Amino acid sequence: MIETIHIHETSSTNSHLGQLIKEKPLDEGSMLYADFQTQGRGVSTNVWESEKAKNLLCSILLRPTFVPIKQQFIISQVVSLAITDVLLTYSTAISIKWPNDIYWNDKKIAGILIENNLQNGLLATCIIGIGLNVNQETFHSSAPNPISLIHITNSTYHIATFATSIRNAIFERYIQLLKGKINDIQKEYTERLYRSTGVYAYEDEKGAFNASIHQVTPDGYLELKRENGNHQRYAFKEVRFIL
Repeated sequence: MIETIHIHETSSTNSHLGQLIKEKPLDEGSMLYADFQTQGRGVSTNVWESEKAKNLLCSILLRPTFVPIKQQFIISQVVSLAITDVLLTYSTAISIKWPNDIYWNDKKIAGILIENNLQNGLLATCIIGIGLNVNQETFHSSAPNPISLIHITNSTYHIATFATSIRNAIFERYIQLLKGKINDIQKEYTERLYRSTGVYAYEDEKGAFNASIHQVTPDGYLELKRENGNHQRYAFKEVRFIL
């Protein structure tokens, strides 16, 4: 049975769901969402700011045992596309900032934290953590560019309904993956990339430079084409978008 678990407060929905699947069997697609996280996590040491009961803070369980470890970035693409599928019904200015931040114009509306459990060279379980700004109007952290759906549409939304919409969208994209349509997923992901066309400023360990996005490789590297024609690939955190 696919479960939907709502709790008022937890340290982290990813951690909470991870503990639950150790305690009892949960079907693929089960979702836990919370009104508030005391230790909401982003990638690395980042913290996700969210006012109580204002935003979507959820984790969803997938069991993509058919996906080899070397191809695990496809899960990030599936989830990123699913979230943009939903948000594009509200605004056309939605994009995916590599690898999986969701943007409205130059502002961040959602983040994704995927934690994988690997077994025998394949993915055993994936816990998909999503923080999506929905009804929060004021942000207090040092994050440079947050925005909520309420700022974009001037409307408020029911969080539980929004959670269901996100999970349904992930299911639809996951079915696309199950059908083997990997090329279609990768193509759409590329088309929806933030700054997918044009030359922009970036910064790596050697300093700032201008480049355009050439591609995101199947294993998740960002390949940039510099103005001098040279190509260079970057892993996550090796290059920064200058906003």
